[in-house]
Amino acid sequence: MKSLKIKNQNYNAKFKNNFDIFYLSFFILIFTFYILTLSLEASASTINKSPNYLGSSNGLVGYWTMDGNSVNWATGAVTDSSGRGNTGTITNMATSTAIGKIGQALSFDGVNDYMRAVITSVPTEFTVTAWIKLNEIGREQHFAEFTSNQFYVASNNRLGTGIWGTAAGITTLAISTWYHATITRTPAGAIVLYLNGSQEGTGTGAVNPASPFVIGDFYNLTGNYQFNGLIDDVRVYNRALSAEEIQTLFNSGAAKFNVSPTKYLTSGLVGYWTMDGNNVNWATGAVTDSSGRGNTGTITNMATSTAIGKIGQALNFDGSNDYVELGDKFAGI
Repeated sequence: MKSLKIKNQNYNAKFKNNFDIFYLSFFILIFTFYILTLSLEASASTINKSPNYLGSSNGLVGYWTMDGNSVNWATGAVTDSSGRGNTGTITNMATSTAIGKIGQALSFDGVNDYMRAVITSVPTEFTVTAWIKLNEIGREQHFAEFTSNQFYVASNNRLGTGIWGTAAGITTLAISTWYHATITRTPAGAIVLYLNGSQEGTGTGAVNPASPFVIGDFYNLTGNYQFNGLIDDVRVYNRALSAEEIQTLFNSGAAKFNVSPTKYLTSGLVGYWTMDGNNVNWATGAVTDSSGRGNTGTITNMATSTAIGKIGQALNFDGSNDYVELGDKFAGI
């Protein structure tokens, strides 16, 4: 009987262990599914908002997201999301935003477009960072700089610094490509350039910065240095960010997307209007059908700009007389 009892106990223990393994495996499976679902939901909720990583408590003194809801087209005011009240003012800009790297962006024409912000307390130690996308190359183009201090794409199509110092980039930039450009300055005047989170060059700069801060043009608005392209998510810190922090900022934008996906559930799709700005012809009112069936829509009485959408961008209907006309395009489908 003792041996039988021992055998039964061993069997029970073995059964219990097998049950524990099954239970543990099932728990891991459910937990993994939950994490994946949570990640997808997090992505869906953040793809069109400019995130306030490394916020004002970490030295952020100027942050212009360039999102449409942060721009007052009537007054030209661009909200400073750092909480410091350093409102920007756009001049000669089109009254709509473009699809940006994070959220939306402002489009600069390379002629006379710029944004100017008066920063009340200019730091001698600082970081300036921005997402830029060039429409042309081979010409010096300034995109984000203090008075008497310069940050630009040089005529050799690499990052450059003027009075800021001798630092120069080593990577040749191309048109129609988003780049994350960063410059830091320590109290001792050491300058470091970064491109897409990686160090590009070092140098020194003896001249302290001064207000105002200009985006899209040379700081004193003279010469042929206007930026031609898109600028998004411009930040100014009152300290020199570490290489790890700059990498974090780059990663926060590198993984984002601001266009609607057009490669999913396409079987049987006969009409698909993403409402993204690049799919709307504001001159003709045509709204592209991304299903490939050519069922173009036509907007009527709509504002000539998009809003931040759930996926990509959206059209804003006023509840009065705004609509998209499709006619009888679906007859016979």
